[in-house]
Amino acid sequence: MAIPSEVPTSFVPHPPQAHSPKRPGRFDFSGALSFAAIIFFAVAVLVAGGLFIYGQYLNNKLSQQEKALGAAQKSLSQGDIARFVFLNTRISQAKSLLQSHRTPSRLFDLLEAKTVKNIQITSLNLTADNKSGGAKLKMTGVARDFSALVTESRALTQDSALSSVTFSNIGPDTHVPNAISFSVSALVPSSLVQNFSAIVAPEVSSSPSSTATSSAAVSSPATSTTP
Repeated sequence: MAIPSEVPTSFVPHPPQAHSPKRPGRFDFSGALSFAAIIFFAVAVLVAGGLFIYGQYLNNKLSQQEKALGAAQKSLSQGDIARFVFLNTRISQAKSLLQSHRTPSRLFDLLEAKTVKNIQITSLNLTADNKSGGAKLKMTGVARDFSALVTESRALTQDSALSSVTFSNIGPDTHVPNAISFSVSALVPSSLVQNFSAIVAPEVSSSPSSTATSSAAVSSPATSTTP
């Protein structure tokens, strides 16, 4: 019987072969760099394309706005434009006048509250002080008796809104029997004589105007009272 060729005719044991150690894998730096460059280039292309499209959109919007503006200008007559310019000029002039105009209404409110019974203010002179932004106050008045004058002196000197309050020229009144005439001078802070804009909008800084003087005379008899 013939033996197949694939069957060995003899058996010789072979020693076991040692396994060769596995080599550690290497990082393909050049491949990773190429991949990153491709990603960066793709992102740059997308960004450039987006900017180009957005630029075209802005140009279209600008063209539409220019057309709308041209149509609005054509719809206005020369007479309307002249009226608008005139109105703008008047508004600017009014703002300038309000900025330079002093409004001492809060000072008058203070004097009304501090004028006690049996005291009559006969004249008032207010002069603006450009350096401090305040004003100098001078008044004359008539008191029915010395007690009323003392009370009025305390009311004005103890008020923190006014400073350097001084009473002078105290003596018998020549027009009202048994009455005492007097004069008062004081310094008024800028908060009481700010311009009109500072009263309406307190955040607007006041701009002191040139020296101005306002006078008010009261001709009513000294026997009238002020609460």
